[in-house]
Amino acid sequence: MADTLPPLDFSGAGAWERPQGGQSSQLLSHDGDFEVTIADAVAGKSKSSENYQVIFTLVVSDDDNKGKKLVTYVPYTGMAKSDPPRPNAHRLFEVLDSTGTTKEKREKLEAVGKMPIEQICETLKGRTCYVTARAELYDKTGNWSSKAGFFLSKERYEANKAINAHRTALPPEAAAWAAQRGGGSAAAVAAPAAGTNGAAAHVAAAAAPAASQAATDLL
Repeated sequence: MADTLPPLDFSGAGAWERPQGGQSSQLLSHDGDFEVTIADAVAGKSKSSENYQVIFTLVVSDDDNKGKKLVTYVPYTGMAKSDPPRPNAHRLFEVLDSTGTTKEKREKLEAVGKMPIEQICETLKGRTCYVTARAELYDKTGNWSSKAGFFLSKERYEANKAINAHRTALPPEAAAWAAQRGGGSAAAVAAPAAGTNGAAAHVAAAAAPAASQAATDLL
C-alpha cells in the first residue's frame, strides 16, 4: 500500500515575499575594461555591515561580450577601509564620473548638499558607464565570475581601447573552467558582492522624498 503523502501547509503564504539576493554575474571572455549600461540600480542596507549600498546590474555593450551581465555592490555611507580612510560616498562619485557627471556639476551638487538615493538610482538607470573587470574564483562553489573592480572614465576607456590595452587573457584556471562549462562560453554563476562578502541588500520600503528637478539635472 502506497504511503499517504503529506499535504503542503500554506501557513504564512499570504505574507511570504521572494527573498532578496540571488544576484549573479557572468564570466566574461577576458579581463579588462568594458563599456556597460546600467540596467538596474537598487539601494538598500548591507546585511554584513551598518553601511547602505547600491546594487548595480550592468549589461556589457562591447561586441565581444555583448549582453553579458555584471553585478556590483557600491557602498555609499560610512568609511572605506583604505589608507587613509575615505568616505564610501566617494565610490558613488566614481560611478557618477563614469556616467558623465562633470566636475562642474559635482561642485554644484556639493552646494545642493543631499539628494535622495532612490532619485539618484532612478536617474542612473539606462546610462552608459565603464568598468574594469577581473575574473574571480568564488571559493564556496568553485565557480568563476567576472568582478567589476572599479568604474573608470570614458576617456580612460577609449584611450586604453585605442592602443588595444583594454583586454588581457583570463587566468588559465578561469579559461579552463569556462571551456569545461560549455565549449568556451562562460556560464552565469553566483558572484560575491564587492565590499559586502556576498551579502544581498534589503530594499528600503519607505517612499523617498523627491529631489528638485534642478538638482536631478546635475547628475
